[in-house]
Amino acid sequence: MLNVAQSIPTNIVNPFKAYTLDDAYSRFNRVYLFVFSIICGAVVTLNDYAGETIECHGFDIFALPFHENYCWTQGIYTLLEAYDIPNNNRQIPYPGIIPEQTPCFDFTYSNGTKYVCPNASSILPLTRVYHLWYQFISFYFWVCAVVFYVPYLVFRNSDIGTLKPVVQMLQDPGLSSEDEENQKIEKASRWLATRLSTFLKAKGPLQWFLVRHKFFFIVVFDKLANLAVVVLVIYATDKMFVITSYTTYGSDWLMSLSGDHPSYKDSPLDKLFPKMVACEVTKWGTTGLVNEAGMCVLAPNVVNSYFFLIFWFVLVLALIVNAFAVLFSTTSHLFTLGRWKALTASTFMKGSAQEKWVYFTSGLSGQITIDIIAANLSPRTFEKVFKRTSEKLADMEKSEYNIYSNRNNNRNVAEVLPTVNK
Repeated sequence: MLNVAQSIPTNIVNPFKAYTLDDAYSRFNRVYLFVFSIICGAVVTLNDYAGETIECHGFDIFALPFHENYCWTQGIYTLLEAYDIPNNNRQIPYPGIIPEQTPCFDFTYSNGTKYVCPNASSILPLTRVYHLWYQFISFYFWVCAVVFYVPYLVFRNSDIGTLKPVVQMLQDPGLSSEDEENQKIEKASRWLATRLSTFLKAKGPLQWFLVRHKFFFIVVFDKLANLAVVVLVIYATDKMFVITSYTTYGSDWLMSLSGDHPSYKDSPLDKLFPKMVACEVTKWGTTGLVNEAGMCVLAPNVVNSYFFLIFWFVLVLALIVNAFAVLFSTTSHLFTLGRWKALTASTFMKGSAQEKWVYFTSGLSGQITIDIIAANLSPRTFEKVFKRTSEKLADMEKSEYNIYSNRNNNRNVAEVLPTVNK
């Protein structure tokens, strides 16, 4: 009677292992940054729409729902000159908030000097800074999540994506018999040998770029695209704010923790995400335009300020990781011997002369193809696939060489025969 344990092939791949066409650096963007953006987007959206978004006071003429909706839609603001003022000034209820028209009185100092108020026409008006980012802040992280995933979509739908069916076939979750497993290995080896053969035949300068080393340029482009996306997110986020720069948001916050630095009197959390703002309502009435100013409290900004602070540190980390990925991917693929040693070490493969010849002569496109397949298969399965592929590729090269030799011999005989007949 056949033992059940003996009937299960030992060379099949883990059925729960997912295939991956990219490396860990690219997965940092499409997995970790993507998931982090989704979580932040869900929390911020819930915070904006499930709780009290804005609460305004100081309006006597207008009804409560009207002035709050008006301020939320038309824009809330702070005053640029009201930042970085010493804390001992009791006239500032909150950074960025001071009366725009403060009454002035002529008075005399104790030493007899008289102070005369300047002419109102000679004083420049205070600068209003409108904070409009809050109107679309709920969708910001959702857009970032999509943007972080776009480079992988381009990478997966390139020629490298053609490796997906081969890897999936060898990662069949069903427990196949040994004969069925060998058939799959034979089929995959035949396809891989044909694919590598196209890389070996690429000889001209244009073929060198479009075929032989095409996968290398795709990988480098993917790394550059990930780096460009991070830079774009930082730049676009910085353009949302006016009071201070988002590019130095985290470093400014760290400096403000000391409390004694002269350049950081107001916290950057209050500058980028004010919790208290001013609003001026202008309404058409029976006697003409009616204006009334008040103050509004933005409670959701407490959560927004800290989420964007965490996001700043994540973006800095992503900037470093993607910059290193560009440098590492560009240089590592140029050292073929080192990649060959890493491949044999990770797959526990001895690496015959024939297999080494295939790896070294198939160009960067062939090497990247072999590396991706090795990363997705068990060592035993990859060893069988690569061994059969090398044998088939060697046979294909020998047959083509024999055909080429026979053609040359026939041509030489045809050239010689007329001379002999004469």
